[in-house]
Amino acid sequence: DEIIFPELIQLYNYPNPFDLSGSSRRKGMTILYQIPLKFNITSMFIYNVKGQIIKKLNIDTNTTKGEIFWNGTNQYNEFVPTGVYFYGVSSCELTKYNKMLLIN
Repeated sequence: DEIIFPELIQLYNYPNPFDLSGSSRRKGMTILYQIPLKFNITSMFIYNVKGQIIKKLNIDTNTTKGEIFWNGTNQYNEFVPTGVYFYGVSSCELTKYNKMLLIN
């Protein structure tokens, strides 16, 4: 059996914290990912501190690395409140999460 290490999936986000109240044209957070092809991950999820999924973001399955933009909204396109959120990916083999801070 092959040993699976969480370090094989790399997740980074910027800016952190991110502010939706500023005058920036592109309000939100960019999440960069690098995922080995063998994990076949198609989605990234945003979670609140209760562990509830608040947004599903689709990952381009034709590439093993890329970026996703989250504009601070939930699945109903409503802005979520200030707080700590988590984003993560999972497959049968492993799960990886990171933390981010949203300021409204």
